[in-house]
Amino acid sequence: MSAAGAEFESRRAQQRHDVAAAGIDELVRRLLLTTYGCVGVVLRPAEPGRPEMVGAPDDYRRGIRAAALIRDLAGAAMIDFAKKARGEGATWSDLAEPLGVAQGMGDPAAAAFTVVAGPPREPAGPVTVSWTCESCLSRVIDEGPGAGRETGHQPDCDRYQP
Repeated sequence: MSAAGAEFESRRAQQRHDVAAAGIDELVRRLLLTTYGCVGVVLRPAEPGRPEMVGAPDDYRRGIRAAALIRDLAGAAMIDFAKKARGEGATWSDLAEPLGVAQGMGDPAAAAFTVVAGPPREPAGPVTVSWTCESCLSRVIDEGPGAGRETGHQPDCDRYQP
């Protein structure tokens, strides 16, 4: 990629970050207003010593709680989207990059599966992820990357591997 192309991509990444950050701030304010009414948000300087005012939590501890709730809900949405992508046919390798699995940290497919599956539900139990296959409309139990690690597909499903 050329230097100009890299600079363009860097600016686009910064724009995405800025839009997302502004959206999170707005979600926190809306959550505080819904929870505490008009006393949950007050006007404060955007930055110390600057005249611009912004709506901010009346108590930053409430803001922390609201942001933590949004973080948890965003994490749950990420897992849900990953399961839906698996249902559409994406591989665990396909999901590694959007899930933020770093290159050079072992098998990206296995790491992506671990992010979505989370810890075992029982101490010695299997680690699985379930999702609905859009080809056969069946609930699939996925034991991770590798052939034959998905059970539940219909025998006539294109994705069925005995």
